Amino acid sequence: MIETSLSISLCIVAIHECTQDGMIFCRVRAYVATMLDRWFGDSRSEWLQMPLWGCLTCMASVWGIVFSLVMGVALVDMPVTVLIVCGINTFFSKIRMNEQYE
Repeated sequence: MIETSLSISLCIVAIHECTQDGMIFCRVRAYVATMLDRWFGDSRSEWLQMPLWGCLTCMASVWGIVFSLVMGVALVDMPVTVLIVCGINTFFSKIRMNEQYE
């Protein structure tokens, strides 16, 4: 379960990094963000963007479920797997914040 959780977490980190400014999917992120702004308004759109690409910890909820299904994690194990992914992502997020301030 830990190995699968780490694999899922690394996939989420990759999505997060690839959607940042100047990266390969930043235009896709900008387009989807604009559409979310139009459909839901700015405040709701910002709230929806966090689990899609904005926050590593929040991303564990949406992408953790998606990748758990893709990787064949049993439904019984999925809540624990997603929580482990959330913890790993929080760890990566803290490391990333420390690097930004050095």
